[in-house]
Amino acid sequence: MTQRRILIVDDEEEVRSTMSRVLERDGYRVLLAENAEQGQRILQEHPIHLVISDHHMSGMTGIEFLKAAGERHPEVVRMIKQALKRGISRPPLPIRTIPCPGSGTKGTAHSA
Repeated sequence: MTQRRILIVDDEEEVRSTMSRVLERDGYRVLLAENAEQGQRILQEHPIHLVISDHHMSGMTGIEFLKAAGERHPEVVRMIKQALKRGISRPPLPIRTIPCPGSGTKGTAHSA
Protein backbone atom coordinates (compact mmCIF):
# COMPACT_ATOMS: atom_id res chain seq x y z
CA MET A 1 0.00 0.00 0.00
CA THR A 2 1.22 3.51 -0.84
CA GLN A 3 2.18 5.61 2.14
CA ARG A 4 -0.23 8.55 2.42
CA ARG A 5 1.38 11.97 2.07
CA ILE A 6 0.22 14.95 4.09
CA LEU A 7 1.35 18.51 3.47
CA ILE A 8 1.29 20.84 6.49
CA VAL A 9 1.42 24.56 5.70
CA ASP A 10 1.94 26.76 8.76
CA ASP A 11 4.18 29.74 9.45
CA GLU A 12 4.89 28.54 13.01
CA GLU A 13 7.74 26.02 13.14
CA GLU A 14 6.61 24.56 16.48
CA VAL A 15 3.14 23.81 15.09
CA ARG A 16 4.60 22.18 11.96
CA SER A 17 6.99 19.99 13.93
CA THR A 18 4.38 18.92 16.50
CA MET A 19 1.81 17.99 13.85
CA SER A 20 4.49 16.21 11.83
CA ARG A 21 5.62 14.08 14.80
CA VAL A 22 2.06 12.99 15.58
CA LEU A 23 1.20 12.14 11.98
CA GLU A 24 4.50 10.36 11.25
CA ARG A 25 3.99 8.24 14.37
CA ASP A 26 0.71 7.10 12.78
CA GLY A 27 2.51 6.08 9.57
CA TYR A 28 1.98 9.11 7.33
CA ARG A 29 4.68 10.71 5.19
CA VAL A 30 4.62 14.40 6.10
CA LEU A 31 5.95 17.30 4.04
CA LEU A 32 6.23 20.77 5.57
CA ALA A 33 5.90 24.29 4.19
CA GLU A 34 6.23 27.52 6.13
CA ASN A 35 4.12 29.55 3.70
CA ALA A 36 1.69 29.22 0.81
CA GLU A 37 4.36 29.69 -1.84
CA GLN A 38 6.38 26.73 -0.50
CA GLY A 39 3.17 24.73 -0.25
CA GLN A 40 2.38 25.39 -3.92
CA ARG A 41 5.86 24.21 -4.96
CA ILE A 42 5.52 21.01 -2.93
CA LEU A 43 2.11 20.31 -4.48
CA GLN A 44 3.68 20.64 -7.93
CA GLU A 45 6.59 18.30 -7.10
CA HIS A 46 4.98 15.56 -4.96
CA PRO A 47 1.77 13.53 -4.94
CA ILE A 48 -0.16 14.75 -1.88
CA HIS A 49 -3.29 13.17 -0.41
CA LEU A 50 -4.16 15.76 2.26
CA VAL A 51 -3.22 19.41 2.84
CA ILE A 52 -3.64 20.95 6.29
CA SER A 53 -3.14 24.71 6.23
CA ASP A 54 -3.14 27.37 8.91
CA HIS A 55 -5.60 30.16 8.19
CA HIS A 56 -3.53 33.13 9.41
CA MET A 57 -0.25 33.39 7.48
CA SER A 58 1.60 36.33 6.01
CA GLY A 59 1.07 36.79 2.30
CA MET A 60 -1.62 34.42 1.06
CA THR A 61 -4.14 33.28 3.68
CA GLY A 62 -4.88 29.62 4.24
CA ILE A 63 -8.28 29.94 2.59
CA GLU A 64 -6.75 31.57 -0.50
CA PHE A 65 -4.04 28.88 -0.61
CA LEU A 66 -6.50 25.99 -0.28
CA LYS A 67 -8.80 27.48 -2.92
CA ALA A 68 -5.90 27.74 -5.38
CA ALA A 69 -4.70 24.23 -4.45
CA GLY A 70 -8.19 22.84 -5.09
CA GLU A 71 -8.35 24.47 -8.51
CA ARG A 72 -4.98 22.98 -9.54
CA HIS A 73 -5.27 19.68 -7.64
CA PRO A 74 -8.97 18.82 -7.16
CA GLU A 75 -8.13 15.27 -6.01
CA VAL A 76 -6.36 16.56 -2.88
CA VAL A 77 -8.35 16.71 0.35
CA ARG A 78 -7.96 20.13 1.95
CA MET A 79 -8.38 21.17 5.58
CA ILE A 80 -7.89 24.51 7.29
CA LYS A 81 -6.97 25.00 10.92
CA GLN A 82 -7.29 28.06 13.06
CA ALA A 83 -6.05 28.63 16.56
CA LEU A 84 -8.63 30.13 18.88
CA LYS A 85 -7.34 32.94 21.04
CA ARG A 86 -8.43 33.35 24.62
CA GLY A 87 -11.16 35.91 25.09
CA ILE A 88 -12.80 35.27 21.72
CA SER A 89 -16.34 34.10 22.35
CA ARG A 90 -16.78 32.52 18.94
CA PRO A 91 -14.53 31.85 15.97
CA PRO A 92 -14.90 33.99 12.84
CA LEU A 93 -15.89 30.99 10.67
CA PRO A 94 -19.06 28.91 11.12
CA ILE A 95 -18.29 25.61 12.86
CA ARG A 96 -20.07 22.30 12.76
CA THR A 97 -19.13 19.16 14.63
CA ILE A 98 -18.76 16.02 12.56
CA PRO A 99 -18.25 12.40 13.63
CA CYS A 100 -14.82 10.89 12.96
CA PRO A 101 -15.53 7.47 11.40
CA GLY A 102 -14.38 4.52 13.46
CA SER A 103 -12.98 6.59 16.30
CA GLY A 104 -16.08 7.10 18.42
CA THR A 105 -15.11 10.76 18.74
CA LYS A 106 -16.17 13.97 17.04
CA GLY A 107 -14.08 16.48 15.17
CA THR A 108 -14.73 20.08 14.29
CA ALA A 109 -15.17 21.34 10.75
CA HIS A 110 -15.30 24.90 9.50
CA SER A 111 -17.66 25.69 6.66
CA ALA A 112 -16.00 28.12 4.27
